[in-house]
Amino acid sequence: MKKVLFINPPVVCVNECQQGWYSFAHPTSILKLIAWQQQLGHQVAFIDCMDYAVNKITSLQFYKKMPLGTNNLNLYIDTFILGKPMSWLEQELQKQDPPEEVWISCHMTFNNELAHQVIRTVSTVFPEALLLLGGNYATLFPEHAQQKSKALIHGGLIPEAKTLFPDYSLFKAPLEYIVFQLDLGCENNCSHCVNSKLFKEVVRFDVQALVDDLQQKKELYGVIDFINIDPNVANYDLEDFLRACIEKKLEANLYFYGGIQPDKVTGGLAELMKEANVRGMTLPRELEKETNAQIQKSYGAEHFHRAVEIFQKNGFNLSDFHCSFPVGFKDDCLIDIASIIKEINDLGAIAEIAPVALIPGTAEYDRHSMLLKGKSLEELNWALWPALDTAEQIFAHAQLYNAAHGNRFKRPWDSDIFAP
Repeated sequence: MKKVLFINPPVVCVNECQQGWYSFAHPTSILKLIAWQQQLGHQVAFIDCMDYAVNKITSLQFYKKMPLGTNNLNLYIDTFILGKPMSWLEQELQKQDPPEEVWISCHMTFNNELAHQVIRTVSTVFPEALLLLGGNYATLFPEHAQQKSKALIHGGLIPEAKTLFPDYSLFKAPLEYIVFQLDLGCENNCSHCVNSKLFKEVVRFDVQALVDDLQQKKELYGVIDFINIDPNVANYDLEDFLRACIEKKLEANLYFYGGIQPDKVTGGLAELMKEANVRGMTLPRELEKETNAQIQKSYGAEHFHRAVEIFQKNGFNLSDFHCSFPVGFKDDCLIDIASIIKEINDLGAIAEIAPVALIPGTAEYDRHSMLLKGKSLEELNWALWPALDTAEQIFAHAQLYNAAHGNRFKRPWDSDIFAP
């Protein structure tokens, strides 16, 4: 038996807008690895440096100033750490028995610097431990990860753990909801997305075993809200899953925030969703036809409107339908964006304006490469609007972002930085 410590690092948070995007980010992959290591009989510990939306006080500490927009603008904005600082982590490490292995995960590539800070902190406290770094960052940029961390890099999914269910026994945050996985991966090839690079094939879970697991978690933790954030479940096992939930009489609230591809919505699917008590979802609106073709979307506004009509006919309240569309491209049409926001709001749904993360290796990164010259992975954080090359563009996008969210943010991108 060996001692294994898992650590979930904090993340970079530009402002309160981005803070909301981390709301449902339970460390599902780590919780699956915990289940695997416990099955092997190892002694497992977990330190979670994140804070979650259910916490009444969410800590934000100043991190550093980072470039806003393209580098030639010479605009900078304060950024923050969402979660626990390294001083807190060091204290928590000192409470642990020395582990033989320490596993660190980094999901968003622009959060990699904080993962490296975690590794350096662990190395100071436990110099003899074997350090392993995994997650999307290590999968997409293994050489960068190894060079900066000197840790053992693990790319991709671990075969023995990929279809296990997350073990919440060591998760200390208040459990108002539980995250579950149904299908990992997506066979679409959108020009700004890395899913096809992360998953060579779609990972599909045993539907009946999954529903049994949700029933057990409901009884064990008293949770009735289950959230799925997989990228494209409607393409694969969603109908079978909903039927199993109905047959099991799960009697829970289901949410699909990873996205229900609108051209896959049928009357039969909507009926199943209604009967299984699906309460909310992300239903992509996307952009106008010409732009959709440019970013290689296989569906568009016409499919979205048809799906909305189907859901309305089946008695769905659209107030928790997050209708997403990507922004932050160099050639955004602000008039179209404003029109889409109004269109979605008029439906009584949520206009989920979604700034793109331009990641090296994607077609959109290549298309914007001249604007992104000189930027580190960390500086490609979507909330820094890295491909916008005028202050006026950034200000307009910030105003539209806030408008899409009912103008509930006071100063999401500090207007002082736009002053002449």
